[in-house]
Amino acid sequence: MESDAILGWLDGLSSEERDYLTLYHQCGLVIDHDSRLFGGTRTMPLPARSAQSAGRPGAAAAIGGERNEAPEFETLKEAFCRRFGCATEDFNREIFMRTVYPVARWWARCGGYRSDRFVLDRALVAYCGTLKSLKEIDGELKEYASYRENGKFLRRTFRVRLSGRRLRRLAAECFG
Repeated sequence: MESDAILGWLDGLSSEERDYLTLYHQCGLVIDHDSRLFGGTRTMPLPARSAQSAGRPGAAAAIGGERNEAPEFETLKEAFCRRFGCATEDFNREIFMRTVYPVARWWARCGGYRSDRFVLDRALVAYCGTLKSLKEIDGELKEYASYRENGKFLRRTFRVRLSGRRLRRLAAECFG
């Protein structure tokens, strides 16, 4: 039963999101639904499955035949693409370029966007794109800030990394 939920969750991901989960795995991070992201303390939740997707079409109907489901909230990816008019395929690169520090933006434009230097930043952007509230994004940003990789010289001194403050501000603008 639990493995069916995980497989259902994986089926809902795009190929790019699966690539980022592979990057998490290559960094030594566990990525199943009980995982701890960024080496630590935050559990990645499984998305809720509606009654129809669970194979019970009658379970979602209320008295009188009306549907009684909670409203679906927009993910950061959907809200960002709607607000800024970008294609969903371009979401990760667009939000990455808007939230990295200027030195890192220059580095990424010179061909380094796909480099190993930005693996954690790209993975954070991809994961935050699936989140549906500012509170969830704040939790991920706290984990990201405490990750030991951010203490390395280039990332700390020259800020060749993503700015958590900019990502939070952009997410607040999209959700607000």
